[in-house]
Amino acid sequence: MKKKNVLISIGALALLGFGAYQVVPNATEDAVMEASVMKVKDFEKHENLKFEVMDTSGLTDKNLSKWFEENKEKKGEHLYFDNQKTYVLLSPGTKAEEDTTIWFDGLKKLNDDTLIVGYKLVSGKDLGIKVEKGVIRTMLIATEGKYDKTKAIEVELEESPVDATDEEKQSEASKDASNGDKNESSEDGQAENKGDK
Repeated sequence: MKKKNVLISIGALALLGFGAYQVVPNATEDAVMEASVMKVKDFEKHENLKFEVMDTSGLTDKNLSKWFEENKEKKGEHLYFDNQKTYVLLSPGTKAEEDTTIWFDGLKKLNDDTLIVGYKLVSGKDLGIKVEKGVIRTMLIATEGKYDKTKAIEVELEESPVDATDEEKQSEASKDASNGDKNESSEDGQAENKGDK
C-alpha cells in the first residue's frame, strides 16, 4: 500500500512540475503583453533581433510602398510581411505635436510570432533636433522572419547610484572652489594655504 501511495505522490509531483514549466514562460509573456513600460535590464533579457531602419523615400517594392503610404499617418505600430521580412512601421500619427519624433530603443523577440518594439514619442526639442514642420516623422524597420503581432514598450532608464568616491571628489572640489584664492598650487602640485600666514 505504501508503495502505491509513493508512486502516486511522485506522479502528482511530476505533473505539477511539468505544469509549472508550462505556465512560467507564459506568465512572463503575459506580463510583457500587459506592460507598457519596461526597465532596461528587463528589456535586455529578451532575444535581440537584427534589424534595418529603412529609407522610406526609395522603397522599390510597390506593395510595401503602397502599404507604407496607407499607414504612415495612423498612430501606432503597423506590420507588413513580404514572404521574407517583417516590416514594422512606427508612426506618431497626424495629431501629434509639430516637433514630435520617435526615440527607438530596439527590437526584441517575445515569442515565435510576437515582436517587442521599444520606443516612445518624444519632443524633438528635448533631443536637440529641429523637426521640419508638416512632415510626419515615421520609422520603418525590417527584420528577418514572419511576425504577426507587436508589443510596444517604453524602455525606462534606471537611475545609477552615485559612486561614493565620485561624491567625495565633488565635495572636495566644491570646498576648494569655495576657498577661492586662499589655496594656491606650488610647483610640485601641492596646495599651499596663503590666507592665514
